[in-house]
Amino acid sequence: MVEGLSYLNAVGYLELQLTDHEFQARAAGTDQAVASVPLDAEPGAIYTVFALGLLEPDAHSQVFQVRPGEDVAPLTERARDSRSVGRGRRSDRGDH
Repeated sequence: MVEGLSYLNAVGYLELQLTDHEFQARAAGTDQAVASVPLDAEPGAIYTVFALGLLEPDAHSQVFQVRPGEDVAPLTERARDSRSVGRGRRSDRGDH
């Protein structure tokens, strides 16, 4: 999906097919995966996949890992959902 992404860099959201995905992280200059994580994408869900830690950690650093996380709905979507259940909505009867 994304090639050549280096340390301290990121890409924006990508639209994925609704299928199972496996994300792999590879050490620079190699084809060998140093970590992989499966992701079963749900329709309409938004995910971020994080790569954390170091491949050769010392006693004070974290071991390398890849973790997916489901993002919160975009703010505009959350606002629309809150109006549909009556939270944060002005009254339509004129008693604001």
